[in-house]
Amino acid sequence: MLEKQQQILDECLLEDKKEKLVIEYGDLIYYTVRKTLLFYNLHFTKEDIEDLRIEVFIRLFKNNCRKLKQFDSKKLNLAGWIKLIANQTTLDEIRKKRPVCALKTKRPGVD
Repeated sequence: MLEKQQQILDECLLEDKKEKLVIEYGDLIYYTVRKTLLFYNLHFTKEDIEDLRIEVFIRLFKNNCRKLKQFDSKKLNLAGWIKLIANQTTLDEIRKKRPVCALKTKRPGVD
C-alpha cells in the first residue's frame, strides 16, 4: 500500500500527473467533506459537497502542489493527510459563508 501511495504522490509531484490522485482519493474527500458538514449539523446538497470536493483538490494542487509537498509520511499516511486537508478546507469554506457560524455550536468535550 505504501508503494502505491508513493507512486501516486511521485506522479503528481514529479511528473505533474494528477489523475491517479483524483481517482484514488476523490471518494475519500467526498465522504470527509460530508462527515464534516454532518458533524456541524449544517444543511447541504450533493452539489455543495461536490463544490467543496473540488475546492479541496484546488487547495492540494495550488502553488505547485504545496500542500502535497508538506506531506510527511512519518506522521500520517497520504489518506490521513488528504482527510486533514479536506476537513480544514471544509471548515474554512463554512467560515467564509457564515462568519459567526455554527462552528461555535456545542461539541462534545469542547467549551
